[in-house]
Amino acid sequence: MKELQCDKDCEFGGEVKLSSDIFDEAEYLPFQGANGLIKSAEKCLMSYKATVCAETSANEELMAAEALIKLLKKEKNSMGGDASDARAEEYLRRQTLRRDKLRAVLMCCMARRRAVERALLSLSEEERTVVDIFFLSPKKKNRHRLDVAMEKLDYEKTQIYRLRSAALRKIGEHMFGGVL
Repeated sequence: MKELQCDKDCEFGGEVKLSSDIFDEAEYLPFQGANGLIKSAEKCLMSYKATVCAETSANEELMAAEALIKLLKKEKNSMGGDASDARAEEYLRRQTLRRDKLRAVLMCCMARRRAVERALLSLSEEERTVVDIFFLSPKKKNRHRLDVAMEKLDYEKTQIYRLRSAALRKIGEHMFGGVL
C-alpha cells in the first residue's frame, strides 16, 4: 500500500505510512518490568499524533476508493461483454481489496486513538496538562517542554516530573491493565 500523507490541516504534519507492518500488534505490546507501564504509555502517547494523522488519511483514501468502486461497478453494468472485461474485473477486484485494507487500517487507527483518549480521561487536570505539553502539543520554538509546564502550572521541576510519572503510570494501567 502506498504511503499516505498527513493532510495539510494536521498541526503535526509529516508522513504517515499506512502499511500492515506498522499496525503489527507486537509493536504495541506493553513493556515488561518495573517501568513497563510508563514506557508503554510513553510509546502510545508518542504514536498518538501519527495515529490521528493516519486515521484522517485512511478515511480520505477510503472515501476515494469507495467512490472509484461505485463508478467501476456502474461502468461494468453498462458495458457489454468484450475483451476488456477480464482486465476491468481484475481492476475492480484489486480496488475492492485496497478498500478492505483501508477499512482495516481505519478501524485500527480509531481503536488506538479511542484507547488513548479514554486513558487521558482518567487523569487529573494537572496531569492532562503535563501530558499535553510533553507528548501531544507541538513543541514551542526554542522552549523546553519542562519550562513550558513549569510556567503554565507554576510548579517546580520535581513536581512536574512527579505529575508526568503519575500520569504515565495511570495511562499505562488504564490501557494495559495494571502492573506488568
